[in-house]
Amino acid sequence: MNKILLILILLLIVGFLFCFVGKTKIAEDIKYGIVFSQRQSKSLSLDWKENYIAILDDLGPKDMKIITQWDLIERDSNIYSFKSLDWQIAEASKKNVNILIRIGDCEFPNWLSSDFKKESLSYLNTVILRYEDNPNVTMWELGFKDCVEETLYNSQLDFIKKNSDKPILGFDIDKYSIFKNILSPIFYTRTAIISDKDTIIETRGGPEGIIYEMTRDEWNKSMNLKTFEKNINYINKVGIDTIYITGSEWWYLLKTRYEDDGIWDYVGSLIK
Repeated sequence: MNKILLILILLLIVGFLFCFVGKTKIAEDIKYGIVFSQRQSKSLSLDWKENYIAILDDLGPKDMKIITQWDLIERDSNIYSFKSLDWQIAEASKKNVNILIRIGDCEFPNWLSSDFKKESLSYLNTVILRYEDNPNVTMWELGFKDCVEETLYNSQLDFIKKNSDKPILGFDIDKYSIFKNILSPIFYTRTAIISDKDTIIETRGGPEGIIYEMTRDEWNKSMNLKTFEKNINYINKVGIDTIYITGSEWWYLLKTRYEDDGIWDYVGSLIK
Protein backbone atom coordinates (compact mmCIF):
# COMPACT_ATOMS: atom_id res chain seq x y z
CA MET A 1 0.00 0.00 0.00
CA ASN A 2 2.83 2.40 0.86
CA LYS A 3 4.52 1.58 -2.43
CA ILE A 4 1.34 2.38 -4.37
CA LEU A 5 0.95 5.65 -2.45
CA LEU A 6 4.55 6.59 -3.27
CA ILE A 7 3.98 5.90 -6.96
CA LEU A 8 0.84 8.06 -6.91
CA ILE A 9 2.70 10.91 -5.22
CA LEU A 10 5.53 10.68 -7.78
CA LEU A 11 3.01 10.73 -10.63
CA LEU A 12 1.34 13.81 -9.14
CA ILE A 13 4.71 15.55 -8.85
CA VAL A 14 5.63 14.69 -12.46
CA GLY A 15 2.20 15.87 -13.63
CA PHE A 16 2.58 19.14 -11.76
CA LEU A 17 6.04 19.72 -13.21
CA PHE A 18 4.79 18.90 -16.70
CA CYS A 19 1.81 21.26 -16.51
CA PHE A 20 3.14 24.20 -14.53
CA VAL A 21 6.90 24.36 -14.12
CA GLY A 22 9.21 25.85 -16.71
CA LYS A 23 9.42 28.77 -19.08
CA THR A 24 8.85 29.00 -22.80
CA LYS A 25 10.49 31.22 -25.35
CA ILE A 26 8.16 33.25 -27.56
CA ALA A 27 8.74 32.38 -31.20
CA GLU A 28 10.59 35.15 -33.02
CA ASP A 29 8.42 35.18 -36.15
CA ILE A 30 4.88 33.98 -35.42
CA LYS A 31 2.64 33.23 -38.40
CA TYR A 32 -1.08 33.70 -37.80
CA GLY A 33 -3.34 31.61 -39.99
CA ILE A 34 -7.08 32.10 -40.44
CA VAL A 35 -9.66 29.30 -40.27
CA PHE A 36 -12.66 29.57 -42.60
CA SER A 37 -15.85 27.50 -42.83
CA GLN A 38 -18.33 27.98 -45.65
CA ARG A 39 -21.03 26.35 -43.53
CA GLN A 40 -20.37 28.64 -40.56
CA SER A 41 -20.48 31.74 -42.74
CA LYS A 42 -23.78 30.72 -44.30
CA SER A 43 -25.23 29.86 -40.87
CA LEU A 44 -24.67 33.52 -39.92
CA SER A 45 -26.64 34.60 -43.01
CA LEU A 46 -23.53 36.01 -44.64
CA ASP A 47 -22.50 35.94 -48.27
CA TRP A 48 -19.79 33.35 -47.70
CA LYS A 49 -17.84 34.27 -50.83
CA GLU A 50 -17.73 37.95 -49.85
CA ASN A 51 -16.67 36.87 -46.36
CA TYR A 52 -13.86 34.75 -47.78
CA ILE A 53 -12.59 37.40 -50.22
CA ALA A 54 -12.61 40.01 -47.43
CA ILE A 55 -10.37 37.76 -45.36
CA LEU A 56 -7.92 37.33 -48.23
CA ASP A 57 -7.96 40.99 -49.31
CA ASP A 58 -8.31 42.87 -46.01
CA LEU A 59 -6.54 40.62 -43.52
CA GLY A 60 -4.04 39.20 -45.99
CA PRO A 61 -3.13 35.91 -44.29
CA LYS A 62 -0.30 33.82 -45.65
CA ASP A 63 -1.85 30.70 -44.16
CA MET A 64 -5.48 29.56 -44.36
CA LYS A 65 -7.25 26.54 -42.98
CA ILE A 66 -10.32 25.62 -45.00
CA ILE A 67 -12.97 23.48 -43.34
CA THR A 68 -14.58 21.10 -45.81
CA GLN A 69 -17.96 19.42 -45.34
CA TRP A 70 -18.48 15.87 -46.54
CA ASP A 71 -22.24 16.29 -46.93
CA LEU A 72 -21.73 19.34 -49.18
CA ILE A 73 -19.06 17.73 -51.36
CA GLU A 74 -20.63 14.27 -51.74
CA ARG A 75 -24.38 14.89 -51.55
CA ASP A 76 -25.09 11.47 -53.06
CA SER A 77 -22.93 8.37 -53.06
CA ASN A 78 -19.99 8.78 -55.47
CA ILE A 79 -21.43 12.02 -56.85
CA TYR A 80 -19.04 14.82 -55.98
CA SER A 81 -19.21 18.58 -56.31
CA PHE A 82 -15.97 20.44 -55.68
CA LYS A 83 -17.13 23.73 -57.13
CA SER A 84 -17.10 25.68 -53.84
CA LEU A 85 -13.89 24.14 -52.50
CA ASP A 86 -12.11 24.56 -55.85
CA TRP A 87 -13.10 28.23 -55.83
CA GLN A 88 -11.77 28.76 -52.30
CA ILE A 89 -8.47 27.09 -53.12
CA ALA A 90 -8.13 28.99 -56.41
CA GLU A 91 -8.74 32.37 -54.76
CA ALA A 92 -6.24 31.66 -52.00
CA SER A 93 -3.72 30.34 -54.52
CA LYS A 94 -3.90 33.63 -56.45
CA LYS A 95 -2.35 35.24 -53.38
CA ASN A 96 0.07 32.36 -52.83
CA VAL A 97 -1.53 31.44 -49.52
CA ASN A 98 -0.51 28.18 -47.85
CA ILE A 99 -3.67 26.11 -47.51
CA LEU A 100 -4.41 23.53 -44.86
CA ILE A 101 -7.48 21.46 -45.76
CA ARG A 102 -9.53 19.95 -42.98
CA ILE A 103 -11.13 16.92 -44.56
CA GLY A 104 -14.59 16.36 -43.17
CA ASP A 105 -16.45 17.28 -40.01
CA CYS A 106 -19.20 15.64 -37.98
CA GLU A 107 -21.96 16.51 -40.46
CA PHE A 108 -22.33 13.25 -42.37
CA PRO A 109 -24.26 12.76 -45.64
CA ASN A 110 -27.77 11.35 -45.23
CA TRP A 111 -27.13 8.60 -47.76
CA LEU A 112 -24.43 6.85 -45.70
CA SER A 113 -24.87 3.10 -45.33
CA SER A 114 -23.63 0.85 -42.55
CA ASP A 115 -20.20 0.50 -44.18
CA PHE A 116 -18.99 3.82 -42.85
CA LYS A 117 -15.30 2.91 -42.94
CA LYS A 118 -15.31 2.03 -46.63
CA GLU A 119 -17.27 5.14 -47.58
CA SER A 120 -15.18 7.48 -45.45
CA LEU A 121 -11.94 6.13 -46.94
CA SER A 122 -13.36 6.53 -50.42
CA TYR A 123 -14.18 10.16 -49.62
CA LEU A 124 -10.71 10.79 -48.18
CA ASN A 125 -9.11 9.23 -51.25
CA THR A 126 -11.14 11.42 -53.62
CA VAL A 127 -10.21 14.63 -51.83
CA ILE A 128 -6.53 13.70 -51.53
CA LEU A 129 -6.24 12.76 -55.20
CA ARG A 130 -7.83 16.03 -56.25
CA TYR A 131 -5.45 18.29 -54.33
CA GLU A 132 -2.32 16.23 -53.73
CA ASP A 133 -0.44 17.90 -56.59
CA ASN A 134 -1.58 21.43 -55.74
CA PRO A 135 1.53 23.21 -54.40
CA ASN A 136 -0.55 25.66 -52.33
CA VAL A 137 -2.23 22.84 -50.44
CA THR A 138 0.49 22.13 -47.92
CA MET A 139 -1.14 20.11 -45.15
CA TRP A 140 -4.15 17.98 -44.20
CA GLU A 141 -6.22 17.72 -41.07
CA LEU A 142 -8.65 14.88 -40.43
CA GLY A 143 -11.90 16.28 -39.07
CA PHE A 144 -13.58 13.11 -37.78
CA LYS A 145 -11.78 12.75 -34.45
CA ASP A 146 -14.72 13.81 -32.27
CA CYS A 147 -17.34 11.74 -34.04
CA VAL A 148 -15.90 8.29 -34.82
CA GLU A 149 -14.33 5.54 -32.76
CA GLU A 150 -10.60 5.82 -32.14
CA THR A 151 -9.78 2.68 -34.11
CA LEU A 152 -11.57 4.01 -37.18
CA TYR A 153 -9.99 7.44 -36.78
CA ASN A 154 -6.53 5.86 -36.64
CA SER A 155 -7.32 3.82 -39.75
CA GLN A 156 -8.29 7.03 -41.55
CA LEU A 157 -5.06 8.71 -40.40
CA ASP A 158 -3.01 5.74 -41.63
CA PHE A 159 -4.81 5.91 -44.96
CA ILE A 160 -3.85 9.58 -45.42
CA LYS A 161 -0.24 8.86 -44.49
CA LYS A 162 -0.02 6.04 -47.03
CA ASN A 163 -1.68 7.98 -49.85
CA SER A 164 -0.25 11.48 -49.44
CA ASP A 165 3.19 13.03 -49.13
CA LYS A 166 1.76 16.05 -47.35
CA PRO A 167 2.00 16.31 -43.53
CA ILE A 168 -0.97 15.97 -41.19
CA LEU A 169 -1.85 18.59 -38.60
CA GLY A 170 -0.81 17.46 -35.17
CA PHE A 171 -1.59 19.59 -32.11
CA ASP A 172 -4.75 21.56 -31.37
CA ILE A 173 -4.67 23.70 -28.25
CA ASP A 174 -8.38 24.55 -28.51
CA LYS A 175 -9.45 21.16 -27.15
CA TYR A 176 -7.82 22.22 -23.86
CA SER A 177 -9.33 25.71 -23.96
CA ILE A 178 -11.28 25.26 -20.72
CA PHE A 179 -7.96 24.86 -18.89
CA LYS A 180 -6.14 27.80 -20.46
CA ASN A 181 -6.53 29.97 -17.38
CA ILE A 182 -5.14 27.18 -15.20
CA LEU A 183 -2.34 25.51 -17.14
CA SER A 184 0.96 27.16 -17.90
CA PRO A 185 1.85 27.61 -21.60
CA ILE A 186 4.71 25.16 -20.96
CA PHE A 187 2.10 22.37 -20.85
CA TYR A 188 1.18 22.97 -24.48
CA THR A 189 4.82 23.33 -25.51
CA ARG A 190 5.71 19.98 -24.01
CA THR A 191 2.59 18.28 -25.32
CA ALA A 192 3.41 19.52 -28.81
CA ILE A 193 6.99 18.31 -28.54
CA ILE A 194 5.91 14.73 -27.82
CA SER A 195 3.36 14.77 -30.67
CA ASP A 196 4.38 12.52 -33.56
CA LYS A 197 2.86 14.86 -36.15
CA ASP A 198 3.55 18.36 -37.40
CA THR A 199 2.90 20.96 -34.73
CA ILE A 200 0.54 23.83 -35.42
CA ILE A 201 -1.67 25.44 -32.80
CA GLU A 202 -5.31 26.32 -33.37
CA THR A 203 -7.16 28.48 -30.88
CA ARG A 204 -10.69 29.75 -30.55
CA GLY A 205 -11.28 33.32 -31.71
CA GLY A 206 -15.05 33.48 -31.47
CA PRO A 207 -17.82 32.84 -28.93
CA GLU A 208 -18.12 29.34 -27.52
CA GLY A 209 -21.43 27.85 -28.56
CA ILE A 210 -23.77 27.94 -31.54
CA ILE A 211 -23.21 31.54 -32.59
CA TYR A 212 -26.37 32.04 -34.63
CA GLU A 213 -28.49 30.95 -31.64
CA MET A 214 -26.80 33.39 -29.23
CA THR A 215 -27.58 37.03 -28.48
CA ARG A 216 -25.00 39.74 -28.93
CA ASP A 217 -24.67 40.06 -25.15
CA GLU A 218 -23.94 36.33 -24.96
CA TRP A 219 -21.30 36.75 -27.66
CA ASN A 220 -19.67 39.54 -25.70
CA LYS A 221 -19.57 37.54 -22.48
CA SER A 222 -17.91 34.64 -24.26
CA MET A 223 -15.57 36.59 -26.55
CA ASN A 224 -14.72 40.26 -26.97
CA LEU A 225 -11.65 42.23 -28.02
CA LYS A 226 -10.12 42.19 -24.54
CA THR A 227 -10.60 38.43 -24.16
CA PHE A 228 -9.33 37.89 -27.69
CA GLU A 229 -6.12 39.82 -27.03
CA LYS A 230 -5.65 37.93 -23.76
CA ASN A 231 -5.99 34.60 -25.58
CA ILE A 232 -3.49 35.61 -28.25
CA ASN A 233 -0.97 36.80 -25.65
CA TYR A 234 -1.31 33.47 -23.86
CA ILE A 235 -0.93 31.40 -27.03
CA ASN A 236 2.14 33.38 -28.08
CA LYS A 237 3.90 32.18 -24.92
CA VAL A 238 3.68 28.55 -26.03
CA GLY A 239 6.64 29.20 -28.30
CA ILE A 240 5.28 27.62 -31.48
CA ASP A 241 5.55 29.75 -34.59
CA THR A 242 2.30 28.89 -36.42
CA ILE A 243 -1.06 29.72 -34.86
CA TYR A 244 -4.44 29.27 -36.55
CA ILE A 245 -7.38 31.28 -35.24
CA THR A 246 -11.05 30.38 -35.66
CA GLY A 247 -13.93 32.87 -35.72
CA SER A 248 -13.28 34.76 -38.98
CA GLU A 249 -16.92 34.45 -40.02
CA TRP A 250 -18.04 36.04 -36.74
CA TRP A 251 -15.47 38.86 -36.97
CA TYR A 252 -16.82 39.65 -40.45
CA LEU A 253 -20.39 39.62 -39.11
CA LEU A 254 -19.44 42.11 -36.38
CA LYS A 255 -17.67 44.32 -38.90
CA THR A 256 -20.35 44.39 -41.60
CA ARG A 257 -23.59 44.12 -39.63
CA TYR A 258 -22.73 45.84 -36.34
CA GLU A 259 -19.94 48.21 -37.44
CA ASP A 260 -17.68 46.64 -34.82
CA ASP A 261 -14.33 46.07 -36.47
CA GLY A 262 -12.22 45.81 -33.31
CA ILE A 263 -11.29 42.14 -33.56
CA TRP A 264 -11.11 42.26 -37.37
CA ASP A 265 -8.59 45.11 -37.28
CA TYR A 266 -6.63 43.51 -34.45
CA VAL A 267 -6.22 40.28 -36.42
CA GLY A 268 -5.11 42.32 -39.42
CA SER A 269 -2.44 43.98 -37.27
CA LEU A 270 -1.20 40.57 -36.11
CA ILE A 271 -0.83 39.30 -39.66
CA LYS A 272 0.77 42.44 -41.10
